[in-house]
Amino acid sequence: DAQESRGLGDVYKRQVLSTAIILRKHVAFGGKQPLVDSDTKKVDGVSDFDGNSLVDYRALIINAIKLGYSSDAATGKEASLTYSSALPVAFRNATLKITQGGIIFNYPLSALANPHTGNSLADDVIQLPQSFVIVPKQEFEMELIFPKGATAPANESYLEFTFYAEETRLSNS
Repeated sequence: DAQESRGLGDVYKRQVLSTAIILRKHVAFGGKQPLVDSDTKKVDGVSDFDGNSLVDYRALIINAIKLGYSSDAATGKEASLTYSSALPVAFRNATLKITQGGIIFNYPLSALANPHTGNSLADDVIQLPQSFVIVPKQEFEMELIFPKGATAPANESYLEFTFYAEETRLSNS
């Protein structure tokens, strides 16, 4: 095959598509809370992540994030909340940390949260000053780190992350 002989492998079989990756999660309060780990499952309307590594042809170049918050008296409500409430102080002071062979993203939630949540979708999407990449076939960790001494909200807390990205995929052709 001519493509193989030039050392290009399957590069012609790949596509780059714009996508939005969703993660809705009940978040326990305090310390370090894993958001994506090896037990994370892809569930329609709840999580587009399936474990904590991407298959060999899939990479995510993340350039924007939308953060939503909701609370409820019960657990297990990830798929049924609006995620349109303002972040409580304890969550605003928490940090979203993503590591993959080192830290690739480390931001306070206050920098990702629109204080006027619900005014418009464009206002809620935070364009990152620099994109970051989650590469295939390497484990990554995504966790929320709360500061010491923060006070827990009264109800159960839920976060919604929408990661706007360019994603590599294998072509159907």
